[in-house]
Amino acid sequence: IADGGAREPILLWKEKNAIVDGHNRYEICTAHNLKFRTVEKSFKDIDDVKQWMIRNQLNRRNLDPLRISYFRGKLYNETKQDPTKARVEAGGKTTAEKLGEQFGVGEKTIRRDGAVAAGIDAVGRVNRAASIRQKLEIVKDKNAGFKKEELEEIGKVSDPKIQEEAIKELTKIKTGEASKAAAIREIDQ
Repeated sequence: IADGGAREPILLWKEKNAIVDGHNRYEICTAHNLKFRTVEKSFKDIDDVKQWMIRNQLNRRNLDPLRISYFRGKLYNETKQDPTKARVEAGGKTTAEKLGEQFGVGEKTIRRDGAVAAGIDAVGRVNRAASIRQKLEIVKDKNAGFKKEELEEIGKVSDPKIQEEAIKELTKIKTGEASKAAAIREIDQ
């Protein structure tokens, strides 16, 4: 607002005329009748757009460790291949190995990040959180939040119903609504 408009252009998906980057800038500028520039970029499909968005977020310097883990995990989950075809690409490396090299971490870290991202998304789904910000607020809540290890374990479970039960029981434990022993018995049944 002090600059009289957006300093950075708003990125549009050329083929769809949809905002890819700059949603907040767009809202602020239109609400205050401020100037903004747009730049168009071609994308082949929505998956290409999602991958660009995730990589763009990972290029930000102000991300906390959980967000970094989340975005690396999302990128891994979005791009990983069928395990039977994983080493077919150039160089014979898996997606986890390639991303690990790109971000300066081991392939196991990338795989764990994938599970953490899946866990965060599951918590968001159970709590009807739409945005990444909302999901992370729930996960980081000082009273009922989740540890990274818990998110990883939730993310490793493939059945959404079991994920939901585990999330609800863990939340009850954290908020004092259930004893840990009772929750463990319920999950084991």
